[in-house]
Amino acid sequence: MRNDQISVKINCMYRLPIVVAIESSKTGFKDELFNWLNKCVMDGMNDEVLYAIAIQLGGESVFKCLQSRALDLLESLAYEDETVVREAAVNSIISVSRFVNENEIPGLALRLSEKPVFQAKVSAIHVISSTISKAGAHKGSMLDKLIKLSEDETPMIRRAIANILGDLIDVLDIKEYGIKFMGILELYCNDDQESVKILCMDALIKVVHKLISSPELKNMEEYSRLKTLLIGQSISFSSDKAWKVRLNYSKKLPEFCGMACPDDSLEKSLFSNYVGLLSDSETDVKIAAINSLANYLKPFVGKVIRNENINAEVVKLNPGIKKLRMVIEKISTIDNILADIVNGQSLVKIAIMEFVMAYANLTTENMLKEKDNAKITLLLKSFLKQITQYFRNLDNSQVNQIDVETIMHMLDAYYKCLIKVDAAERVQLIETDLEANVKTAEKYKSWRIDARILEAYSTIACSLQSAKPNAA
Repeated sequence: MRNDQISVKINCMYRLPIVVAIESSKTGFKDELFNWLNKCVMDGMNDEVLYAIAIQLGGESVFKCLQSRALDLLESLAYEDETVVREAAVNSIISVSRFVNENEIPGLALRLSEKPVFQAKVSAIHVISSTISKAGAHKGSMLDKLIKLSEDETPMIRRAIANILGDLIDVLDIKEYGIKFMGILELYCNDDQESVKILCMDALIKVVHKLISSPELKNMEEYSRLKTLLIGQSISFSSDKAWKVRLNYSKKLPEFCGMACPDDSLEKSLFSNYVGLLSDSETDVKIAAINSLANYLKPFVGKVIRNENINAEVVKLNPGIKKLRMVIEKISTIDNILADIVNGQSLVKIAIMEFVMAYANLTTENMLKEKDNAKITLLLKSFLKQITQYFRNLDNSQVNQIDVETIMHMLDAYYKCLIKVDAAERVQLIETDLEANVKTAEKYKSWRIDARILEAYSTIACSLQSAKPNAA
């Protein structure tokens, strides 16, 4: 540690568990180790060294060697200026909380929360939210401290509170959460900072899931209040003046609608509020919205809540035909989407093709023959028609990488739609539109396009063989 090279100091710190294992039984070693580490922390050593110290203090062998004195060091590191050092210290505090009595961590967290610097308060927020389930008699005072910190106007502290609002629903009784934190969540959803609003989206999804997934909770006052808040915030997020808020909300469609699917009216309200983002003035928002629409049509995979049982439950409650009908009934801008297949920017076209493929994958030949699903069939054929028009508009000019990617997506979407239409109509489209589309694509002489054409022909031949053995 006396070496001038930072890399040597860091390597020394990562060997600390070995030193502890060998030397811990020696008289005076623990005092010497603490004094040495304390000097490193107090002297403001290089951030990389402090980061290594914070990590090692969270290890079982080092912590048990120093015990409460390790917590003193971690408390000092938890309000360092460097973010990665603070985060490492907080993670170590949370990790060692299982080795100490129920008084030590709450005391540390409350001391941090009283310090006059925002770094200490941010660390306190994360320590409290992660250890409150083991706080015992201190639980009430820790919750009160979180509520007090939520009133702070410092942007970093408000972001930290917004970040843990969703996690608290997992450790608190729903009534307690409703009384103490629902108002804070509502207030933070309308915060002036766009980053706070964005963090509140994930919190809303977690709270909605908690209420909706428990049938006995659906009749509670908190559920009605949350439902009103969710619909109101859906409108607010989708029309927010900050494009980053609209962008992040546009990415949340599968999560919001997936969590809300047991409540049909709530899901429809959320979906309807979302539709305007499909024609947003910001291209990034528009692309994200179209991609989310494609993901909505796929089996549900929650980005905020990852649980196979939840995924299976959502897919069961939200079958393919229900999703397709939602698209047909609620998306008033479908004509704009069809027009963008021909005239939109390359990235918009690629996003739309992902949506088209997801749409086609949900359809079945029997479904398309039913009279009740005539609109679903009509939209599928409209996709085929617009993709053909796209190929007709292509010329033999030099194309860049994005154009090749667009052509590949168009070919993919075309054949995946084509294999779903009636076999007789399929044969007719193969002889006319498909051949012309393929000839246009082949002009660009890309092995990737050729591979996609081969895949398309193979898939179409198999579909004809299964429909009419002699047709292929």
